[in-house]
Amino acid sequence: MLLGALASDITLERYSTPLNRALTHPNKQPKEMALNVLTRAVEEPRLTDLITSDSSVLTNVIGCLCDEELSVGEKAVQLLVRLGQTPAGLAGLCSDAVRPAIVEGTSRSDVNKIRLYQVVIEVGISTPDSLATFKREGFTEQVIGHLSSDDVLSRLAILEELTRLAVVKHGFEFLRTEGVFKLLVEQIKECRDHPLATIVYPGLLKFFGSVGHEFPDELLNNYPEVIEALLEAVDSEDCVITITALETVGFVATSVEGKALLSKLEDKSIRHVLNRMSEASSRLANEWRIRALFAMANVLHVELEESVEELTKISELWYGLLGGDEILANLLGVAKQPFPEMKSAALQVIKEVAGQPWGVTKIVNCPGLVDFLLDRSTESSLEGARAKYEVVKALVECSVSEGALDELTKTRLNEFITQGPCHEPRSLEVALEGQPH
Repeated sequence: MLLGALASDITLERYSTPLNRALTHPNKQPKEMALNVLTRAVEEPRLTDLITSDSSVLTNVIGCLCDEELSVGEKAVQLLVRLGQTPAGLAGLCSDAVRPAIVEGTSRSDVNKIRLYQVVIEVGISTPDSLATFKREGFTEQVIGHLSSDDVLSRLAILEELTRLAVVKHGFEFLRTEGVFKLLVEQIKECRDHPLATIVYPGLLKFFGSVGHEFPDELLNNYPEVIEALLEAVDSEDCVITITALETVGFVATSVEGKALLSKLEDKSIRHVLNRMSEASSRLANEWRIRALFAMANVLHVELEESVEELTKISELWYGLLGGDEILANLLGVAKQPFPEMKSAALQVIKEVAGQPWGVTKIVNCPGLVDFLLDRSTESSLEGARAKYEVVKALVECSVSEGALDELTKTRLNEFITQGPCHEPRSLEVALEGQPH
């Protein structure tokens, strides 16, 4: 265990044999120590060359990747990703000397396969050349093949990893070229009758939601079936599927391009989706209502620097379709309830309204809303106080607030901001005659 206290170069150059023994030790602590030493060494190119020139070290690291101890496997993943992001490390992982260890280790369980695929995807994200190398060596074919596995949970695990690759431009092009999007579109079509649809369908929706967030035009133009499936999913009798679909719409809408995509849908389609979102935020069980409210906040979200007329018109239109001033009054009622998560979600939606040019007058004209926001006595938690502060801050910073607020309201809001989120008003003490001071 003293190896962990030595400098990485000394350990690698003088104690390679004890290091290899540590990597194959029956206990997890020596393995973790050795993996930490190697991970530190990757920072220096000369030491990376030392690691990759010794195939026994890499072979033993692959053994750690396939270890039954989760902590050992995770550290091995981290090390192999760092190694794979270097030319020498990538060549070492794909070498004939190391491949038998990979084949043998990953054949023992799907868990081991998924760890290897994590390495392949994470390294592939870093550069197009890395991804091309893994394709040439057959690793990406294995990853894609796992998407058709009978094990639903491992399929979803790979899908979650691939999502991170799909939102990178070269990763998106690679998956499109390899037919992954077409494969997943077919799975969406078949999923409606799948006995585990509650598990499978949300995973597919989240994947395409992430793609739609980054590349909305490609999704709309090339895979309209996904949009159709998303619109159908909001009417599912399964709350998991319904809420995931609404969250997916919200996530897509957070980007400028995503809002543009959704605004191209037929009026009746987006109207129906937003109506379902409004219903879910008020009629379902609390856990679903909270998620629907955060989806609503995403739908209305517009960054200040993005606040061009076209975007604000879209968000104002969607505000009206969500229920307009009625939904704002309902949000005030939710924000007054003593449930922290519900309060946080409601205040997040109110914040998105407050930060829009059209929203300032909506906030001011909602009976009791400004007074509630400025009343610190309603908040017993730091989170609630900060959430209110963020709403008031958004209201004050909005470009039209100067002209939309009367002087008294403006003064009260600015004083609130100046005092900060956690200001505690001093209580007055009145001394009565005859009482001790």
